[in-house]
Amino acid sequence: METKFINYSRENGVLRLVLSRPDVLNSFNLEMGSELLELVAGAAADDQVRALLLTGEGRAFCAGQD
Repeated sequence: METKFINYSRENGVLRLVLSRPDVLNSFNLEMGSELLELVAGAAADDQVRALLLTGEGRAFCAGQD
């Protein structure tokens, strides 16, 4: 899946999702929310994913919503 606002990787059963809008402190917008829902749904359907780590790029996790 190609994403614009969330970077992701999977290693050793852990899916790491990184909110990637550091210029606005990773504030959610509609497209980021859609990407997150799709990635989480994919993880739920993937037997290889045992854990999900959600983090933010830069100095803030998430400042809210745009």
